[in-house]
Amino acid sequence: MKEELLKLLAAYNINVDDFYKLSYKTLINGLFEDICKDIKSKGQETEERKRFKESRNTLKATEAILRRYHKSCKLNEDDNKNEIEQLSILLNCFFNKKPRMTSKISIKEYLWEVQNHKCNICGEPIIKPNEGELDHIIAYDLVGDELENNSQLLCKTCNTRKGNSSAYEFSVLLTKNKKK
Repeated sequence: MKEELLKLLAAYNINVDDFYKLSYKTLINGLFEDICKDIKSKGQETEERKRFKESRNTLKATEAILRRYHKSCKLNEDDNKNEIEQLSILLNCFFNKKPRMTSKISIKEYLWEVQNHKCNICGEPIIKPNEGELDHIIAYDLVGDELENNSQLLCKTCNTRKGNSSAYEFSVLLTKNKKK
């Protein structure tokens, strides 16, 4: 299976390290999104927030949430400390969301400069900062503005297609490399 994957990546001219980083990020974010959707759909947000905040050890609290909402997941602090820490950060943001930030223009200008006047996903030029669309990499609905480095400037097409999905970048990775 690994050989087939490497051949496929080579055929699409996709860097293996980039693929692994994107896969890792997408798996963690997808797991987080799935847990949050389950918590919300079961009406357990208030109860889980209370448990999480009252816990003296947020990593253990994160493991407990994983066991309750994703029984098949075997992540634990001893073997998967980085992953549990990342999920703990995301859950902390989920449980501590504040009202939306108001200074979108200055954030757009900053991201426009940092991203070299390009859409952060497809790389298409964005002529002016106000022509780009401010996007939360992990949906605002889940983490609000609590997560650092969770904003990106996208072209209208990528922002519309991405929606609330953090997995959209996979399909763009294939498209990007088709053009090369």
